[in-house]
Amino acid sequence: MKSIRVVLAVVALLALPFGAVAAQSRAKPKPSTASTTAGECKDQQAATLGRATDAGRAAPYGLDKKCDVGGGSGGGDNGGGGPPPADQPPTGVNAATGVVYEDVDGSGTQELMAGEFGLVGWAVQLFWNGQLVTSGTTDFEGKYFFPNLGAGDLWSVCVSPQAGYTRTQPASGDVCGGNGVSFIMPNNSFPTWAQNSFGWMLQ
Repeated sequence: MKSIRVVLAVVALLALPFGAVAAQSRAKPKPSTASTTAGECKDQQAATLGRATDAGRAAPYGLDKKCDVGGGSGGGDNGGGGPPPADQPPTGVNAATGVVYEDVDGSGTQELMAGEFGLVGWAVQLFWNGQLVTSGTTDFEGKYFFPNLGAGDLWSVCVSPQAGYTRTQPASGDVCGGNGVSFIMPNNSFPTWAQNSFGWMLQ
């Protein structure tokens, strides 16, 4: 009986290294592959797009480029941590917003008490240094909103005119044939909103 106990003890001691190896292989996390990372990124993109759509906003600029998980370690905006490429606008905490409204009396200012309400579904475009970034339409109050704008560069917001309307605000814009305004976002650490409204009088 004593010999059986000795044999069992020896077998148990011999099995210890194999158990440790098995535990290590189970505990070791699976390395993340490029395809796995890209899949997770696509899921996050879909969620971001869904939230923007639900809120009635355009998708953030460059959303379709943020899943580039190539092996480079350069300073682009695909994981290197550096500034965006020169042909892409900077992102930040700022926003461009305003209202497109019907200017009943043609005064060039919105007067809600006079029934000058927002115009729904008008097309509004956002430009960066003359390059179209994104576009959207006004909501049920005639408002537009473009978030995530970086500081220091020239931004522009333009409204596409509709037949039968004449622009009253701004009297003469500085871009888009007078139908838009340009502005530079300040380099602040807190969010800044560029407020620009557009009045249109029905002829």
